[in-house]
Amino acid sequence: VENKIEETIKGKWFYYGEEELDANGKIEAFWDLSEKECNSGYIVLKSGNIKEEQHSDVDEDCEKYDYPGTWSYEKTSNTLTFIDEEDGYIVKGKIIIANTNELRIKLTQQGDDTDFEDWNTHLVFKKSL
Repeated sequence: VENKIEETIKGKWFYYGEEELDANGKIEAFWDLSEKECNSGYIVLKSGNIKEEQHSDVDEDCEKYDYPGTWSYEKTSNTLTFIDEEDGYIVKGKIIIANTNELRIKLTQQGDDTDFEDWNTHLVFKKSL
């Protein structure tokens, strides 16, 4: 049987935002990560654990930058991990929501930063912006 979550998270996801939630789950801070002007800022999770990612610089006429790498989903801990090929940059978190429109993970690691114990930081992706 194919892992349902793994099937749901495959595909193209646009970066939407990063949210800091308080103890009651209310949004305390929001950082807009969308790149609507350039129609960029997305991650593609493909079969074979291949990750494609692209970001654009709006100040440079939407010049595009690619960040190939890998992704993995660990069912037992419900953890999603992205690793950039070039520099080994890691983004890791527990999946909070995974449906046809939204992918939301609670960050446990971003780069060398693993000090998310006291924080409730959510990275949010959407299928379309």
